[in-house]
Amino acid sequence: MTSSVARARSIYRSILRELPQRPLSEPSPIQQRIRTAIAARSHETAEAEMDQAEQYIQYAKAQRMYTTLLERYNPGMSIDEEDKVRLTARRVGMDLPDETAINARRRELPTCVILDGTGSDRRPKHDEYLGKWGENVGP
Repeated sequence: MTSSVARARSIYRSILRELPQRPLSEPSPIQQRIRTAIAARSHETAEAEMDQAEQYIQYAKAQRMYTTLLERYNPGMSIDEEDKVRLTARRVGMDLPDETAINARRRELPTCVILDGTGSDRRPKHDEYLGKWGENVGP
């Protein structure tokens, strides 16, 4: 009897270790449900339920280990595309320019203006641009 109580307590603690950490003063609903299920178990099905709980613990440990190994050996999975490009450039010995400095310089540059001969300056449309000699090229 005492060995089954100790085994149940050990299984309960192992399950709690695999769940996300929470303070003991505020147990989660799943912690409360597991505790009541272990406390209310019948002696006839106790062995089968404890074996099933141990299988769940082994599965949860394996999933945690899988996630840890996946993150360790595939470090680029969780970073965005911009950081991947930057890290790849650094791997081959290049440094990408600082995007904030480029954007600041772009704001300082004057914008392109088309002189249409009428004395009014206007910004180019998407299908217009200045040709080689400054003439207006486009429709």
